[in-house]
Amino acid sequence: MKFKVCDDEIFGVFVVKNSNIQFRRTLNHKSIFVGLNEYQKHINIYQRPILIVTESPHVDEFVVNGLKDLTTGLPVNSRPVNGFSGSKIEEYGLYILQKLSITLPDGLYPLVVINALQEQCF
Repeated sequence: MKFKVCDDEIFGVFVVKNSNIQFRRTLNHKSIFVGLNEYQKHINIYQRPILIVTESPHVDEFVVNGLKDLTTGLPVNSRPVNGFSGSKIEEYGLYILQKLSITLPDGLYPLVVINALQEQCF
């Protein structure tokens, strides 16, 4: 049996400037998948990433249409936190980060979503 796999993705970026934090989604999020290879390619412009580790991919993470990898241009068949979880992270992620009362130096902090298990569980 071949398992469906869902790779890790840069979900967005926290932008910190003068102690103000904003969150922005990756460019063309609906159609472009931004894998960790993009972070590695441009590591010199980013601070260390902020990670969200989820359980394992669920059905919604494999319901994607017209999604292409930013680096290769190849079709991508899955995306972590695609659906309700992703919309809640987008809605409350900045709020949660601000409530942690930590001070981040100015910079760009990629928000990386990782499934603890990349294979879909049944």
